[in-house]
Amino acid sequence: MTAQEFVMIRKQLSLSQEALAESLGYSRNSVARWETNRRPIRAIVGLRMTQLLTEHLREEADHAHD
Repeated sequence: MTAQEFVMIRKQLSLSQEALAESLGYSRNSVARWETNRRPIRAIVGLRMTQLLTEHLREEADHAHD
């Protein structure tokens, strides 16, 4: 996962860096470093981001059918 993809997903989830950091169990500084490409994004973090996005999209689809 690239830094740009990471930022795009966070914004699609409507989360601040702080809220995303809490959700992932990392510090806000880690999130900021991933987003600015100062620290590589670990595979497990990329996987969790993909899971969060999938959950978010499912919830949106469910609400669209209500």
